[in-house]
Amino acid sequence: MHSTITENDYGIVSWGNPVPEEEGGDPPAETVFTEVYSSIIWGNEEADVERVGQTDDDPPVDLLPSVTSLGFNIVGTGNTTEAGDDLAFMAPDDQVIVDSMAQLFAVDEDTMLPLGLDDFGGSTDVFMLNEAGPAIDKGGEALGIDYEQRGRHFTRAFGFLDPLTPLTDVGAVEVQTGFFVVDTLIDRDDFIYSGVYTLEFVAGVPVFTIGGYEEPGCFSLRKAIDFATKNPGLDTILFSSNLNSVDLIEDEDLNASPAPTIILSSFLESFVITEDLVIQGPEGFILEIDSVGLDTDPNTQNGTGSRAFVIDDGDPTLFSAVTMSNLTIMGGDVISQGGAIFSREDLTLSNMTFKGNNATQDGGALWLSAGAIVTVNNSTFNNNRAANNGGAIYVTGGSDLTATNSTFSSNLAGNRGGAIYAISSDVLVEYSTITLNNASSTLGSGIGVTGATSSVEVKSSIISGNVSNDVDFFGSSASGAFESLGYNQIGRGTASVAFSTTLGDKKNILNPLLEPLALAGGLVATHAPVYRPDQGQVSPAIDMGDPAAAPGLNGVPDYDQRGPGFTRVFDVLGGGAQIDVGAYELQGAVFEVSSLIDENDGVVSPGNMSLREAIALANLNPLFDVITFATDILETDEPTIFLGAGVLAPGTPADIRITSSMKIDWQGETQLLISGFALDNPSLSIIGSRMFTVDDGDLTKKIDVEFSGNDTVIQFYNARSSQGGGVFYSRENLKFNDVYFFNNQTYDPDETSLGFPAVDQTGLHGGALYQDGTGQAIKPTLTIERGIFTGSSTNDVDADGGAIYVVNAALILDDSTVTGNSTTRANSDGGAIALRNSTFTSRNFTTITGNIAKIGAGDGGGLHFSDGSAVTLTDTVVSGNHTQGSNSEGGGLAGVNSHLIVDRSIISENFTLGTQSSGGGLAMTGGSAVIDASTLRANTVNGNNSHGGGIWNNGGLLTVRGSSVIDNDATHASGKGGAVYSDTNLAGTQSTLIVNSTISGNSADMRGGGVFNADGRTDIRNSTISNNSTTAASAGAGVASLGNVATTVTSVQNSIIAGNVGTDVSFVDGVSGNSFQSLGYNVIGGGNATGTFSQAGDQAGVLAPGLAPLADNGRPIGVAFEMLTHALLAGSVAINAGDPAFNSASLPNDQRGEA
Repeated sequence: MHSTITENDYGIVSWGNPVPEEEGGDPPAETVFTEVYSSIIWGNEEADVERVGQTDDDPPVDLLPSVTSLGFNIVGTGNTTEAGDDLAFMAPDDQVIVDSMAQLFAVDEDTMLPLGLDDFGGSTDVFMLNEAGPAIDKGGEALGIDYEQRGRHFTRAFGFLDPLTPLTDVGAVEVQTGFFVVDTLIDRDDFIYSGVYTLEFVAGVPVFTIGGYEEPGCFSLRKAIDFATKNPGLDTILFSSNLNSVDLIEDEDLNASPAPTIILSSFLESFVITEDLVIQGPEGFILEIDSVGLDTDPNTQNGTGSRAFVIDDGDPTLFSAVTMSNLTIMGGDVISQGGAIFSREDLTLSNMTFKGNNATQDGGALWLSAGAIVTVNNSTFNNNRAANNGGAIYVTGGSDLTATNSTFSSNLAGNRGGAIYAISSDVLVEYSTITLNNASSTLGSGIGVTGATSSVEVKSSIISGNVSNDVDFFGSSASGAFESLGYNQIGRGTASVAFSTTLGDKKNILNPLLEPLALAGGLVATHAPVYRPDQGQVSPAIDMGDPAAAPGLNGVPDYDQRGPGFTRVFDVLGGGAQIDVGAYELQGAVFEVSSLIDENDGVVSPGNMSLREAIALANLNPLFDVITFATDILETDEPTIFLGAGVLAPGTPADIRITSSMKIDWQGETQLLISGFALDNPSLSIIGSRMFTVDDGDLTKKIDVEFSGNDTVIQFYNARSSQGGGVFYSRENLKFNDVYFFNNQTYDPDETSLGFPAVDQTGLHGGALYQDGTGQAIKPTLTIERGIFTGSSTNDVDADGGAIYVVNAALILDDSTVTGNSTTRANSDGGAIALRNSTFTSRNFTTITGNIAKIGAGDGGGLHFSDGSAVTLTDTVVSGNHTQGSNSEGGGLAGVNSHLIVDRSIISENFTLGTQSSGGGLAMTGGSAVIDASTLRANTVNGNNSHGGGIWNNGGLLTVRGSSVIDNDATHASGKGGAVYSDTNLAGTQSTLIVNSTISGNSADMRGGGVFNADGRTDIRNSTISNNSTTAASAGAGVASLGNVATTVTSVQNSIIAGNVGTDVSFVDGVSGNSFQSLGYNVIGGGNATGTFSQAGDQAGVLAPGLAPLADNGRPIGVAFEMLTHALLAGSVAINAGDPAFNSASLPNDQRGEA
C-alpha cells in the first residue's frame, strides 16, 4: 500500500489460486492473497499486474485470480485489468491509465521528459508525481502511516489541491509544500535525517551516536535547505523550540553569545539557496547563524572566512523569491562582496539582525544585484564593515531596495555609504533610523548614492548623527536622486537640500538624541529616542512625524520595529497621538514574562523572557510599562521564581534593579512565589543579596513602581540579605497590592569566616522592606494594599524594622496584616515597623499583631516612630506585640519626638517584659499623640520601674478623646499608671488631656491604677474613671497625682472619679501638698485629695456613683470595633449633675456619639 511500482519488467506477478476440481464445482480455499491499496502499478515493460500459473490438466487451465484491489490504485495493463476478466482492479476509486509517463510523473520543464527516479529530498530516491496528474489527492486513507517514502520530513497526507483538506496522493510520494523543522544547532551534511544524537570526544575527535528514527535531534539547517531545494515548489524551513535549551558543546562560539547559535562548519561551505524558499526563524527566542566556523583567522576581519548565504538560482532572467525572518546573521568575513549574504534574487528580510559581518569589497552585510527586488522590514544592521562601499548594504544593477521600520547603526564603509550605498538602483527608506554609521571618505556616512538612474526616497526617517555627512549624492546635482516624502530628520550632506521644512522635514539635526542600541523588546536591538524632560533632554524625533499617520493605513506600519505589542503611534508630549520619526515609537509598553527561570543571559525576546529580563527591558523605557505573565505560567500550580538560581550575564548584580516606572501585574490562578533563598550563596560569591532595588539614581524626581497580585497574591519569601531591606530597598514610589512577605531577614554574615573581605554592615534595617527618602526633596511613598508580612526579622545591632523600615519617606498600609515579625539584636526598634522622619497612614482594618523587639533597648514591639514622624492609625488593630529587653519602651507603639493620631482603632494586649520598659500599649517621648474614638485594652508593663500599662507619656502632648482605656496593668511592685502615666511640664508645651473617655478596670501595683500624673499638667474633662485599682493603699486607684503643687497640676471637670478599688483621688510622693484642681461638677469618691473637690457642682465622698458594668452601649458613627463604657444607672448621682452652663458646641456628643 502507498507504494509506487514502475519501470520494472513486471509490476506485480502473483501466483493464481486453485480452480474447482470438477467443472461447475466450488473452488478450493484460496491460498494466495495479493492486496493492493492506494498504490501506483504502472509503466512496467511486460505487464503491470500479472496472474501466473496453470493446472496440470490436459489441456492446462489458468489458475484463478489472486490479486485484489482495496481501492485508490492507479494501474496500467495486465491480464487482471483487461475487459472480460474478473475486473479485480475496478474497485471504487481505482484508475486505469494508458497514456504517457508524463501524465503521471513529474517532467523536466525544459525538455518535458519525465524526471524519472531521482533525489527529491529525503532518505531515498523516488518518482516524483506530476502536480497536475491523476494521482494528486486521489489516494486512500493513510491508515496510521505518518510519513511518505522520503522520511519523517515529508507528511503522508497533504491537501495539495485544497490545503484545508489533507488527502493522500496515490503511490509512495506525496506532492507537498515542505515544512522542514531544524532540530539541531550542528551544521552537518550527512545521510542521517532522523534520530537524536549524543556527542563525545574520543582522542579529540567528535563521535556522534544516533538514536531512534522517531526521535528528533539531527536535522540541520543545511539538510533542510538541501531538502527544500530538491522538493518541488515553495518550501518553508522552521526551527524547533527545543533549540533554545540546547547546550553548545560541539563548537566554541567565539562571539561569546548566550543565544543558541548555528556555527557554520569549517568542513563545509556557505549555505546556498537556488530556489524559492522561506526560512522562518523562531519567534520566541533569538537564533544566531554565525560564519565564524569558516574563518581561519576569526579574531581579525581580513577576509579569511566566508559569508553565511549565497542566494543565486543561476538564471539571470528569472528571480527566485527568498524570505528570511527572525534570525541573527553574524561573523561573516569574506574576501569579496556581501559579508553575510550575496544575493541576485528577490529577497525579503523581516525581524533580522546583521551584526559583525565584513567584506573586503562592497556590502559588509548584504550585496544585492541583478535587478532584484529586496525588502527589509523591522531589521537591524549593526557593526558591519565593508572595505569599499556599503558598510551594511550595497545595492546595484537596477535593483529595488525598500527598508521599513529598520535600524542601521555603527556600520563602516572604507569608502562611501556607511549604511547604504546604491548604484543605479532605487531605494526607499521609511520609518527607519540610520545613525552612528561612518564612511572613511567622509561622504555618505548614512546613505551614499550614485548613478544617473538611481533614486532615493525617504519618509519619516532619521538619517542623522552619523560620523560625517549623512546623505550624499555623487554626481552633477547637489540633491541628485534624493526625494523627501516628508517628516524626516536629516543631518547634513550634499543631498540635504532635497529635504524641506514645508514637508515636515528637519535639517541640520547633528544629534538626534537617541539612547544606545539595545534590546528593548522584540528580537532586534533598537535606538530609543531620549526622553528626560527633567534634564531638558527630549529627542526631536518624539511626536514629530506625520500628524495624519495611523497604524496600518496608507503604508504606515501597524507596529514599530519591535513588532506586536509596540504600537506605531503614541502620544508622549500630550498634544495627541502622533507618530515618532524613525524606527522606534516611544510608549508605555507591555512585556510578557514567559520563563520562571531567573536569568539575564543576553537572550531577551518574546517567549524567552524572565522577570529579571522583562524588568531590564522596562528600565530602558522612560515611560510607564506593564509586565505581565504568559498564559502557561498563569495556569501553573504555584509557579515559583528562584532569584539567583539561573544564568546571569557577567556583571549582572544579584538583586534585580528597577530604575523606571512600571507595574508587575500578576493575574494567575494561584499565587506567584518569588524566593530569595539562592541569593545567599557563598559558593557563588553571593553573600546575602536582597531581591530588588528600586532606585533611578535621580534625587530630583520619582518613578512609580507597582507589584500587583490581583487577589491571587505575589509571595516574596526566604530572602536572607546582608543589606538593608531583605526583599526591597526603595528610594522611589513603590506600591504593592495582594502581596505576602514571608520569612525574610537581614543579617550580618561575618564574611571573613567565609573567606571574603569584611564589608560595612551598618543599616541592616527592614527585614522585608526598606523605604529611603534621604536627600530627596520629595518624599517617596511606600503603599501596601492587602499585604501580609510574617516571619521577617532583622538580625544585627541597630537594625530597626523587623518587617518594614521607612526613613524620610511615607508609608501607607491599607487592609494589611503585619504579624510575627521581630528585631533580634540590641538597640533595634520596631519589631514590625520602624519610621524615622516619615509619615505613616494605616487604614481599612490593618492589623499589627504578634511582633517582637526581642533584645534590650529595642523600643516598639509593633511600631517605632521617631525624628518628627507623623503616624495616623485609622480602623487599625495593634495587638499582641511586645518588647522583651530592658529599657525597651512601647510594647505596641513607641514614638520619640513624633506625632501620632489613633482614630477608631484598638490597641490591645501589648506588653513589655524588661526593666525600665514603660508603655505597654503606647510609649511616647516628646511629640504628640491624639487617641480618638478608640480602645486601649489589656496592655501591660511587667518590669521594675516600668510604668503606663496603657500609655506612657514622657514629655509629650497627649490627648485621649472619646476613647476607652480599660483593663491595662502596671504589674510590678514599682509600677505606676495602670492606664495612663504622664510626666510633662507646666509650660504648656507638654500635657495630658483626657476628655469624653472611660478609664476602667486598670491596675497598678504602686500608684495610679487609672491615671498617674508624675509631673506637669494632666487635665480630665467629661470622663469616667472607675473600677481601677492599686495594690498599695492610699495610692490613687482612680487617679494619683504627684504631691508637688509647684510642678504638678491635675485638673478635673465634669467627670466621675469614683467606684475604684482603693482611693479614688490621691496626691502621692509629694513634698508640697495636694496637686489636684477642681473646675467643678465632678463626682468624686474618696482619697486624700477629696478636699479639693468643693467647687460648684462637685459631689465628693460618693462611694457608689451608680454606674452599670462595662458594656458596648453604642459608639460613634464609623467606629467598627467594640467600645465599652459605663452607662449611668437610674438614680445615679451623675445624672443631670453637670455644669448647666456647659457649652455643648465645644463637645456636642458623649463618648458614644450621642448628643
